[in-house]
Amino acid sequence: MIEAPVLAVDGLTVYFNGAPAIDTVSFALNSGDRVAIIGPNGAGKSTLMLTLSGILKPQRGSVKFEGEELIGKTPADIVSRGMALVPENRLVFPALTVRENLMAGAYRRKDRAAIAGDIEHQLDRFPRLRVWIGRAGTDAARQVLERFAGSAAPAFAVSGAGDLDQTSAITCRAAGRVAD
Repeated sequence: MIEAPVLAVDGLTVYFNGAPAIDTVSFALNSGDRVAIIGPNGAGKSTLMLTLSGILKPQRGSVKFEGEELIGKTPADIVSRGMALVPENRLVFPALTVRENLMAGAYRRKDRAAIAGDIEHQLDRFPRLRVWIGRAGTDAARQVLERFAGSAAPAFAVSGAGDLDQTSAITCRAAGRVAD
């Protein structure tokens, strides 16, 4: 039996000022697939990511996640289904501590003990991050968060279990990740 893709994009077209920013983009990602969207400035990479996350509305096309159409859904609805945009690394919250920034990605989760465990797991993986965990509002803390958030490009993290949080997305660098 052929398994349906986790993410299927078909004929996606988005216009800016009457001109197509992306035109009839189609692809499918199966569980375990990894993909990088690569191109020069203005090629539509960010437009694609913002459209997949529900921030931009396409003129036509379809985006299905686990078989469910996402076009017309709000970004919050899309996140609650398990797919989120990990924005450019400059978009951390500088007034929050490093821990609070990590927790911001888990705001829809109710399992506080598991969230704490996820953060501890990341701190074990990246021991230098632990030094900055309680600091906020400093350039050094912001730079540390940015470094651990990945590259300068936006990325997508997808979790079929619907429990995506910033701590799992933190290792998702410049490429989409589809996890079982």
